[in-house]
Amino acid sequence: MKAINRQAAFVRAKQPFVDWINEVERSMGSSDRSDLEHVNDDSHVYLFREFDMLEDTDEYFTSFKEEIFENELAAWFTDPALWPSRRTIDVFDDWFDVTYHSMLLDLERSRVKKGRPVAMNWAAGCRMEAWISAGGASSPPVVPPPVRRPGRAHLVPWFPSKRS
Repeated sequence: MKAINRQAAFVRAKQPFVDWINEVERSMGSSDRSDLEHVNDDSHVYLFREFDMLEDTDEYFTSFKEEIFENELAAWFTDPALWPSRRTIDVFDDWFDVTYHSMLLDLERSRVKKGRPVAMNWAAGCRMEAWISAGGASSPPVVPPPVRRPGRAHLVPWFPSKRS
């Protein structure tokens, strides 16, 4: 077992995020309802560089909150038109709870394999895959454009190629 030179931020939804999910579902005519437990069943974990001081950790992570907010929204609905217009850091803090973890231990002996940079929006790839599997008969799912942030690596969404 070896320590990994990263910190982790666990991002868990609060009730306002669940309320938004249910509001969008209702506006789309769905009777599906989510609850806080279901939404947080498999919450996202974000890895980033290590810091010695909590203040530094929080300041660094805060610089990504708007981007992470978009990722959390897109994990539920890929159409940005359905997202709330106010996506500020304050709204993020109202909608999500973040806990930092500084001790990450790797139980595997094999090296960590990194892939190419992908959009934080994995849901878009999943929905595209489902559309392709269904034969692509209907219109393709709405997929937001790649997230572009000045001074950061450009994240490119993953779209599977149509299978024969």
